[in-house]
Amino acid sequence: MKQINAAMQKRLFAGEINVEFDKKKDSVEELNLILNTMNDKFSGVAKRYLYKNGISMATYNNPSVPSFPLSSFFTDQKIIGYAAPFDLFGGRIKKGYVFHFENDYWFCKEISYGFNFPKEWVEKDWQPVFEEEKILLGEYEVEFKNMYVNIDRTSYTTQDLQHIKSVFNHCKITSIRWHNADITLETINKIIERLKK
Repeated sequence: MKQINAAMQKRLFAGEINVEFDKKKDSVEELNLILNTMNDKFSGVAKRYLYKNGISMATYNNPSVPSFPLSSFFTDQKIIGYAAPFDLFGGRIKKGYVFHFENDYWFCKEISYGFNFPKEWVEKDWQPVFEEEKILLGEYEVEFKNMYVNIDRTSYTTQDLQHIKSVFNHCKITSIRWHNADITLETINKIIERLKK
């Protein structure tokens, strides 16, 4: 089943983008799914705004913001968890902690025990977190931990990766041989950026 791309949906609701609806190839059901899910998440003025514009939002073209095809509002990525929308329990749970459901409880990597949140609440009101593409160095997958990565059973911190990045910049090279693979600066930057999340 297609998942809604929450970031695109949020931008649509904020009026930052338009959705292009092609009657020949796009499904009215999918468009309604985007608008109705937004309608469920917001109330008051936001709800009236969505009711007022409804389907016409799809055909309305504000020239000051870009338009994206309806397919951009869906993703095939797997949902791996849900991010807490705000601090909970006096700050023990911080906004952005990502929880996954297992054995009737919600768990996150920052806390060693599970929580009994209503599943319907989490799946409806919390931001879904999607599986990110794997980064491979040759045959080895980069495993992301809290403050470091593991590559072929060796750990690297952000500082280690910054040192490798400085070698690229200082020596003005385009790739290096690392873990039996040719690695570019772009790959190092991608790993560093993912670690910051």
